[in-house]
Amino acid sequence: MTRLPISAHLERPWRIHEFAPEFDVEDVWSFRTPGAGADDFDAMVDAMRDAGGPGSSSRLTRALFALRWRLGALFGWDDGGGGLGARVTAVRDRLPEGLRQTVAGEPYDSVFIPAYRVRDELASELANRTVHTIMHLGWVPGANGYELRMAVLVRPNGLFGRMYLAAILPFRYLIVYPSLTRQWEGAWRARKTADGGRVARLRSAELSAPIRLLGDPDADAVDAVAIRTAVRVDPVEWASALLDGLGDRGQFIWRRVLGLRLSDLGETDTVAGWPIVARDVDWVRLEASSKDLTGQLVISVDGDTVTLATFVRYRRMRGRIVWQLILPMHRVVTARLLRDAPAGVSTTPRSRG
Repeated sequence: MTRLPISAHLERPWRIHEFAPEFDVEDVWSFRTPGAGADDFDAMVDAMRDAGGPGSSSRLTRALFALRWRLGALFGWDDGGGGLGARVTAVRDRLPEGLRQTVAGEPYDSVFIPAYRVRDELASELANRTVHTIMHLGWVPGANGYELRMAVLVRPNGLFGRMYLAAILPFRYLIVYPSLTRQWEGAWRARKTADGGRVARLRSAELSAPIRLLGDPDADAVDAVAIRTAVRVDPVEWASALLDGLGDRGQFIWRRVLGLRLSDLGETDTVAGWPIVARDVDWVRLEASSKDLTGQLVISVDGDTVTLATFVRYRRMRGRIVWQLILPMHRVVTARLLRDAPAGVSTTPRSRG
């Protein structure tokens, strides 16, 4: 990662200039993505999402973010009255409808909420009682192909907001940004050496129409993986192979960490305690809720492709925070489970009814 002058952002014809002229550019950074081409921006964004957010950063970074959330809860910095649509107008609300639709169904992979996404640009925003921030990602030619650039745009909330930004500056430069560099640049390298792509991660827009219709249309976060396999079994059997494979660890995360209200193990019309709320010959939908969030799991079988899609709707801010903290682990685990599941299910042909 290299820090760039502010002009490196201002001189490029980014769309964000049109919609956020009152924001100050705080930082501009470049990240190395050797061998990347002009059409690899989506691949880089996907790799970053697979790498996760603060929950998969260094131990020191995780501790720093945990302290920040604790202070925010103590002093009310992150309550609903200080966020988008309350204290400030969301940048997304200023956009033309066509540009807003570019992130329709886009998963919220962090506390930043997507505003728009085009071929070489992605803007997300966050607001609380300290600051209104935009994280702008751009894809530009670099020394070794194309590279990722991140610009941080800010509107402090008065004197307190400016003091807050000044106070966290050393932590950003000494802890957060170096950790982010290792995480994002490592994500690109890992993507380039991934095992043949047998397990594919899908964005919301890449999900088939039936799966999107089966899941929660108002979900705040959508995560999905798919695999091609010759195994043909009922989707409920697939669900059992996936969820039962987590054992006690899965039960602890679902019940204790997420607080989901699951059924007793072994009850009819459940899988690993997850109630089956709907099913057909080619799919099954499981659903559970807590006071902080609602989760749905959709397992779909379409020909030789099995897809596991997770839909999460936040009911409170705590739900968003907890989900973002466990999302990196969720992504690693779902990919592993889907990769290993064919060995654990019956090879009996699926009944078509």
